[in-house]
Amino acid sequence: MFGKRLKELREIRGLSLSELAAQSGVAKSYISNMERDKMTNPSLEVMTKIASVLDITPQLLISQDKDVNKEQSVLERLALAEGINQEQLKEYKELIEFIKWRSSKKE
Repeated sequence: MFGKRLKELREIRGLSLSELAAQSGVAKSYISNMERDKMTNPSLEVMTKIASVLDITPQLLISQDKDVNKEQSVLERLALAEGINQEQLKEYKELIEFIKWRSSKKE
């Protein structure tokens, strides 16, 4: 289950195995083994490196929830895939909340 989640998140970000390996510093074969569930207990250091490249928390990467992206809306996944980082996404969310608040005051 972890491997499927890792592969899906990597593909959502538009990264190949080689790109994820290069950016994270984790061997391509190791990542491949994780995605195929041959390596099911990676270290926290490895998980943190991979999660950092995927711009997610290690908790999301190892979550037991069957919905791989439950913590992220479709819009969030698309934004992240387009290169918007978590901090920028937070700013956009705050702006949207402000716009909604302002609209409710006009009515």
